[in-house]
Amino acid sequence: MVAENAFLAAVADFLRSELALPPEAVGVAVPAAATDLPVVVLSLEDLRRGRDGLGSTLPPGPGVVRLSGVLLVEVWGLDAAGAAQLSEGVVEALLSSAAKTIERLVSLDLLQLGSVGAPLAAADHHGRRRSARFRFAFERAVAPIAPEEGVLKTVDVHITDLEGATKPEKPFQVGEKLTAP
Repeated sequence: MVAENAFLAAVADFLRSELALPPEAVGVAVPAAATDLPVVVLSLEDLRRGRDGLGSTLPPGPGVVRLSGVLLVEVWGLDAAGAAQLSEGVVEALLSSAAKTIERLVSLDLLQLGSVGAPLAAADHHGRRRSARFRFAFERAVAPIAPEEGVLKTVDVHITDLEGATKPEKPFQVGEKLTAP
């Protein structure tokens, strides 16, 4: 699981546990019908990643992916009072000392807490929504790369001279300087 999905899953699990919500009440899907309400919808904005993938400045092997950005929490309710009450519980839970139990969560700070919006005329459910944004930092362990799998050990290099003739292939070892004949 990539770090982004792992973070969303950890926050969803925490909220379900802290607020005694059923599994379908916290996730990443915006409600489509009144039967979907109430629901807490999680998404990520303004993401930044540390150590990840090819080109990383850290050596291969055990490591950590550090993810930071903004967690957007949208709380949907059947009416304004329901949206306000559930959003208060969500914000309280995420700012409580219990939130420190979210595995690999480094920090979580409230940036913005909006008002309960008017019903959306275009939506089938006419639910009411309240949004909150949290700045976060989250780390996820990266599995070590087996030495025999390596990152890049050999690169096939094909050299073509100005006349278009291909020179014999020679395996190019990482760290080796390549010089044209």
